[in-house]
Amino acid sequence: MTEPILAVMLSSNEERYKELTRDLKPEDVEIDWVITKKALLEYLQETQPQTIILEHPLLGVSLIGTIQAIHDISKDSKIPILVLSNLERSRNASILNAGADDLMEKPFTTTGMVARLKNLVKRYESAQKQ
Repeated sequence: MTEPILAVMLSSNEERYKELTRDLKPEDVEIDWVITKKALLEYLQETQPQTIILEHPLLGVSLIGTIQAIHDISKDSKIPILVLSNLERSRNASILNAGADDLMEKPFTTTGMVARLKNLVKRYESAQKQ
């Protein structure tokens, strides 16, 4: 049995968090939930998740500013960031250029999300071993 993936999710949508927690738990993905950028940054100072999930829109917070703040606080660990977005496709490049590692457009499948999370974690873990 493999170790579960620990993710932290910044989202104002409690229903989405509950749905993902329910759907991803059998796939060995555990999600902690925060609802503010401040709470996320505090969480990252205390806990080392394997990946960060940002669900756009973020209430009253810039997505790109949040990505940049994550990189500022986690310079040494470089935690991979997955963005769940309903933005226009033309904005996807700016999100990736800001430092997001992957982006999934809503709606998405649980299977697709699990594959992306596992791939992100595997890539980052192998890069850290080098």
